[in-house]
Amino acid sequence: MLEIHPTPTCTIHPTTPTPHLDAQLSSPKYRSYLLSLSEALADLADAEEPHCTKCSIDSVALTLTQLAKEVKQAKKNGEWSKEEKKALKKESKTLGKAVKADCERVWREGEEKRKGWW
Repeated sequence: MLEIHPTPTCTIHPTTPTPHLDAQLSSPKYRSYLLSLSEALADLADAEEPHCTKCSIDSVALTLTQLAKEVKQAKKNGEWSKEEKKALKKESKTLGKAVKADCERVWREGEEKRKGWW
């Protein structure tokens, strides 16, 4: 069980809205995944030294797949208590809804631009 620290990590939120996710992602177990994702995304954004987009996206996809497998295994092995599982699920859903809403908004904006193109 990871320790949850109530220290503010954001200038907008006085307390973190995702304490359980923060605790999991700050653990050494998940650090390599975050570093791998960060590196792949930095490669995509690097304008001075262009990198292969396909390789960067493949790296992101592979890392996310490995992370999902590890999380699934941790859930099966009982590494998390029932309360932790519920809290992580709730926090993940909250973040997922925000991402989905942003993606849908961007998609609709793109659709509107494409309609005016003809």
